[in-house]
Parts: sequence; structure tokens; C-alpha cells
Amino acid sequence: MSTDDHYATLGVDRDAPRERIEEAWRFRLLAFHPDRFREGEHRERAGEMSKRLNAAWQVLGDPSARRRYDRMTRLDAQANGAGPTGGRRRQRDIPCPTCSTISRVDDPGGDELALRCPGCRDEFAAIVGATLIERPGLDRRWWRIDYRMLLATDSGNGHAVRFRKLPRELALADGMRLSVVFRPGSHRPAYAIAHQSGVDMLFAVR
Repeated sequence: MSTDDHYATLGVDRDAPRERIEEAWRFRLLAFHPDRFREGEHRERAGEMSKRLNAAWQVLGDPSARRRYDRMTRLDAQANGAGPTGGRRRQRDIPCPTCSTISRVDDPGGDELALRCPGCRDEFAAIVGATLIERPGLDRRWWRIDYRMLLATDSGNGHAVRFRKLPRELALADGMRLSVVFRPGSHRPAYAIAHQSGVDMLFAVR
């Protein structure tokens, strides 16, 4: 089951009516409620599954959000080579956070990669081709407030990335494909890249 596919998360067909989607959401939410599990690892996994189920319902339960999601996933499938010429792995241009030299890498579907800049030779990490599963929310941590972004991989794992500041121009929506580039030697974000149909939008973040 792929977490970037809200229909697969809920186990419903893409043409399922809203009533069927709500029924599947309620049933799975009950089945994976964290209170049903005592062991820490199982309870934690159930909590993550509950988040994914709620993220899927927030999109598919809202008719306008569902239309946007369907349109974006359809365009993303076309951009990634689905169809008659399918099977091709899309490549992403990832800038070095030190010197901005571009590294072209195969899209791993949201996994975190360890990269070495071909220009300055600095090593840095980047989450490449992940799917936004809910819009960033504010997260208060002691004396500071950060933005917390949840990203999903095609293989069913996830990332939680914190930003001190996000630019207003970075308009985010459920189901959007994103890459995040981190500064060398740390897990502090330097760039966020929004992958849209035929266009990549790069934003400096911190």
C-alpha cells in the first residue's frame, strides 16, 4: 500500500462514492486506533496509520479537494512516464545547498538520499520526490514555533520535516510532490522544491 495514494490507503476504488470512502475510513480508523495496541512499536505504527487514514479522508471526503487530488495525481503519473511509454524513472534536479551546482538524480519516490556535490564536493542529504500528505501545521517546541510538514514515500514510509520559516509563495496542497534539500552536516532544510507538471519551483527555506 502506497501512502501517496489516498485511495490505496483507504482500500477503495478511484471511482468509489463518498459514502463508500467514509465507511472505509471509519472502519480502518477503528481497526488501527492506537488504544487497541499495548506494545510501544505496534502502538506507534498504529498512530502513523491513523494519521495517514485521516489525511486520506481530509482529501477524498471533500469533493473539491478530491478533484484537485485526482487531477494532480493524473498529471504526476503522466509526467513520470505512465502510459504507452511507461516504465521510465523520472529524474530530478537537486541543487547543492553550498554552491548551487545541480545534481541530476533518479526520483526514488520520497526516500532520503546522501549526495555529493559534483562542484564543491560537499556531502548533503535530500528527500527526493516525496508526497505531501497534509498541509504544514504549526508545532510549538518550548520557546519557538516551527512548521511541521509530513511527507510520504512510495514505499509506505514517512518523513516529518520542520521548518523555521516557509515562504508565502510556496503554495502547498495535499498530494503535491516535493523534494527537500538539507544543509551539509545537519538536518536543517535549505531548499524546498515543488514538482509540478513540467515545472519545478525552487524555494529557499530555513
